[in-house]
Amino acid sequence: MGTLLLILFIIYVISIPTFAGGIIYGCLSGNELLIILPVFLFLITHLLLMFTFSKFILKRKIQLSNYNFFNFNKDENVEIIVKQENNKFIMTYKDKQIIFESDIPIFKKGMFIAYVVRNIRYKEVSCRLPLGKLFKRRIKLTTSKTKDLILNLDGKKIILIKDGISINKFTFINKAFYYKYLSMSGRVSFHISRTICKINEEIFQKGKMILP
Repeated sequence: MGTLLLILFIIYVISIPTFAGGIIYGCLSGNELLIILPVFLFLITHLLLMFTFSKFILKRKIQLSNYNFFNFNKDENVEIIVKQENNKFIMTYKDKQIIFESDIPIFKKGMFIAYVVRNIRYKEVSCRLPLGKLFKRRIKLTTSKTKDLILNLDGKKIILIKDGISINKFTFINKAFYYKYLSMSGRVSFHISRTICKINEEIFQKGKMILP
């Protein structure tokens, strides 16, 4: 699966300039086929890459030492200390600690950060907002007093909340869990962008939508 994903990614990268060049040449020459064919091939490659990546992500195992770590909504400024040990990310905040572990061979940090982002947003979205809000690049937090949140990952500071705005660093990874609800362009479907449902980490990892 990893090899296939790499091959599709290389093809996808190569197809981008080919796609642009084909359209430009087709427009200049008046040949409609040179416009339609690159668009078709680009969309097919994009769809195959998205589908393969989603399957790749869903086959990964995620292990958590507890599910009650993200209960700091009353704190305005939060800095979570994170230490990475191979596939493990050990998070510490005040007297609480959680271990996140995944067997993913690539995107290790991306998988971890995507996990933290969605857990920050669950309380804001669950039974209150359409599930599509979970995948937005930015969302204002109204149910939390937290104004700023930083992950201190082995000395590197990553901002995930700034002035009460949650910042989604790896939206493509979180979308992978709900690939069946995505359009060909990778955007969330009308259904998921409008549906208000219950959501937490256990439900999310199954890619489900449970009505409140």
